[in-house]
Amino acid sequence: MGALALAISAIAGGAHAADEKSVAVTAIVEHPALDAVRDGVQAALKEAGYEAGKNLKWQYQSAQGNTGTAAQIARKFVGDKP
Repeated sequence: MGALALAISAIAGGAHAADEKSVAVTAIVEHPALDAVRDGVQAALKEAGYEAGKNLKWQYQSAQGNTGTAAQIARKFVGDKP
């Protein structure tokens, strides 16, 4: 299989409300295995009581195999300070 990348960053604080968490996920390509990991992370967060739009800011972007796009996504997520 080709190169795969999945970066997950979960950090509380910053400009967010104290009880809101932020998770930023990126994948270099769309692939069923990566989709399953992403969905599993969301399910585990929900099981732990975190739901997007309630107490969780969830961001996901795919680079569609483009390394330049992957770098842009990473810079954006870092700049957002999730």
